[in-house]
Amino acid sequence: MLKEYASVGIGVLTLLVAAFAAYGVINVNTEIQAQTPEPLNIPDYSDYLNSLDAQIRTIKNDLLILNELKTDVTVIQQKLAKLEEKDTIQRTEYPQMIALSIDKTTYRAGDTIRITATGIEPQKIINMQILDANGFVLLNKQTWSDSTGKVLYQFELSKAILPGIYELRVFSDKNTASEQIRINSSQESESIHVDQYTFTVRTNKSLYHGGELIEVTGTGKPNSQVSATLASPSGNTFSTTSSTQNDGTYIIFFSTTSNFEDGKWYITVNHVAKTIVVSVTID
Repeated sequence: MLKEYASVGIGVLTLLVAAFAAYGVINVNTEIQAQTPEPLNIPDYSDYLNSLDAQIRTIKNDLLILNELKTDVTVIQQKLAKLEEKDTIQRTEYPQMIALSIDKTTYRAGDTIRITATGIEPQKIINMQILDANGFVLLNKQTWSDSTGKVLYQFELSKAILPGIYELRVFSDKNTASEQIRINSSQESESIHVDQYTFTVRTNKSLYHGGELIEVTGTGKPNSQVSATLASPSGNTFSTTSSTQNDGTYIIFFSTTSNFEDGKWYITVNHVAKTIVVSVTID
C-alpha cells in the first residue's frame, strides 16, 4: 500500500516539476520576445558616396593639370633665365652709345651750355659733369632722359670758373660721351682765324639791365661785312649789320628795353663765312 502511495506521490511530483519547467520556459521565451529590439533603420548614403567619388575624381584630374602646369612654368622660367642671360651678354658686348652735341665749343664763365644727348635708355638718370685737365669734377648736374631716350638740358657754368680747356662728360650707367670745351673769362673775346686775320667778338660786359645798350666790338678782315643777331630766351630775334674798318675793327649796338625777357640772350655774329656766338644776361 505504501509503495502505491509512494508511486502516486512521485508521479505527482514529476508532473509538478514538468509543469513548472514548462511554465518557466514559456516565461523566459516571453521575456526574450519582449526584449528583442526593433530592426535598425539605416539611411541610404549611396547618392552621397557617388557624389564624393565624383569630386575625388575631379580633384585627381585637377592635380594632374596642376602638375602639368608646374612643369610648363618651370620650362618657361628656364627659358626666361636664358633670355635674360643672353640679353646681359649682348649689353656687355655691345654697350649702347650716347650721341652728344652742344651748341658751341667756346664759352665764357657764367654761360649756359645747351646739351643734346640721344641713344640713352628711356627714363634713366643722366649725369653731366665739367672736368678740368686733371680729371677733377668741378661741376655736376643730373636730369632724366625722356620716353624716347633723349636729353635736352641747359648746363649753366659757374661765373667763378677759370679760363681753360675742360671736358664736358655725359654718362648713364656705363655709357659715356664727352666733348672738349674752352672757357674764356667773362671779359675775354671769342676769336677764330679768318684767312690771315683774326675774327673776334666781345661785349662791353656780360650783365645788362633792361634799357641799357649792348655794345659788341671785335676785329676781322678789313672792309668786310659783319652781321649780328640778338636772340631772346624764348627765340625772338633782332638783327643788324655793320662793316669792318680799314684796320679790321668794327662796332655793333643793340638797344634793350625794360620789357626785355630776363635770362640768357645769345648774340650770333657772322663774318666771312665764319660764325661766333656769345651770350649775355639781361636782368
